[in-house]
Amino acid sequence: MAFSLELVSRPLLDDPSIDAVYIPLLNGLHCEWALKALAKSKHVLLEKPSVSNAAEAELLFHSPLLEQPNAPVLLEAFHYSFHPARQHFLTLIDPANVAHARCTASVPALVFPKDDIRFQYDLAGGTMMDRRSRQKRKC
Repeated sequence: MAFSLELVSRPLLDDPSIDAVYIPLLNGLHCEWALKALAKSKHVLLEKPSVSNAAEAELLFHSPLLEQPNAPVLLEAFHYSFHPARQHFLTLIDPANVAHARCTASVPALVFPKDDIRFQYDLAGGTMMDRRSRQKRKC
């Protein structure tokens, strides 16, 4: 039997007893399913990266669904933004005196085969795009 995301997810979005959904799907499906959930007035916790490209960012974050009265909340799942350790760390630095910080991460080319899901463009790069989204995050 083939798996159908539509058959599994649609009843959840149609259920009036569910107020919020978490979307941990493949990166290339984030925008589509976030919009479907928002259209059903569900709050959305969207796994990072929230979108695959600038066009999806424009479509999702400027959606009229987010501008209506009592609009649902759309939040990207950067858990560390709310972690007490991060809050404490921020009290230890003076942002005005930090010119910039640099972080570099790399993955050896031989770790993943060339046909690995992480390199499939139509799926928005799998976890490799997730790694990059963390590096671009500001304090």
